[in-house]
Amino acid sequence: MTYEFDGHLVEITIDRDTTFAERVALYHQIRADPRVPDGALILLDARLHVETLTQAIVAERIPLIKQALGPKMGSVFAILVSEDRKIDGMLFQVVAAEQNVRVGIFINHAMAKQWLRAYLPPIAS
Repeated sequence: MTYEFDGHLVEITIDRDTTFAERVALYHQIRADPRVPDGALILLDARLHVETLTQAIVAERIPLIKQALGPKMGSVFAILVSEDRKIDGMLFQVVAAEQNVRVGIFINHAMAKQWLRAYLPPIAS
């Protein structure tokens, strides 16, 4: 599991089935990274993630993710899922909305990045 930062976008890639504890440790690394601004846009590539999610699990984890990322997490992020996991993504999307987090679910990387770009802060003139 890795992350890259580019401007206002943090791209997290889950390259294997990780435990939630491992993901939280990475979120703490992102929070401590001085390059990452507060309110960063996050793209989570979960196409290889295989854990079965329930509404209860998602409802429990969203506040923990927000706590681990702290001010680095903005109110918008995108999740890339595999075609067969779109239902899990939609579950995450609905539960996150209840907690004032807007989540976009995508199967295409370029479309996810394009959607996130709409939330970039305006360029000062």
